[in-house]
Amino acid sequence: MGQSETTQRNTLQRPRYSSHRLARAPVTESCSKSVHIDFGPSQIRLLIPDDMLTCGWLLSESIRRCSENVVALRTKANTEILDYWLTRMERTLQPLADGEELTVVFARKVHSESVPDTLSLAHFDPVKVIGKGGFSRVVEVRKRDTGAIYAVKIMNKAFLLREDKAGQILSERKILAAAEHPFIVKLHWAFQTVKPI
Repeated sequence: MGQSETTQRNTLQRPRYSSHRLARAPVTESCSKSVHIDFGPSQIRLLIPDDMLTCGWLLSESIRRCSENVVALRTKANTEILDYWLTRMERTLQPLADGEELTVVFARKVHSESVPDTLSLAHFDPVKVIGKGGFSRVVEVRKRDTGAIYAVKIMNKAFLLREDKAGQILSERKILAAAEHPFIVKLHWAFQTVKPI
């Protein structure tokens, strides 16, 4: 009352706090938590002083305390999403719960009977079946030498030829090999085995 209409409008539109205070993230205390890492014969408790440390830091600490042969970490409970998260070195440790139990994954060499530099199913350890379809199944695997997690699609070649699906499968392979999109799975390798799986 008694103010001009312009002054009243400016008063109503002015934010309560300045914009730089609203844009700033709230300051939080860095929390500390611990994880238990099983090295086989022994187990250690590792203190994580800050949630913003990365999975790469956790792996390097495990290597420093155990051996050079450690290539990855996984949850003792085989929690699929956390196991994958732990392979992404740039990810933070926020998803890990206090007292989480982890085990190390040691690098293992694979002696290939065929051509030495050829990748085969022997280079992977199966973790679990994650999907089944009409003529294939998908298995989560861990690469033995790096500890990285992949999905392997397994198909019976004789069945595909009998059902006349070879063209469809070759098209799928070509598309997935060329795909460069965050929402489309990238095909890394394709190989065949002598014996049916």
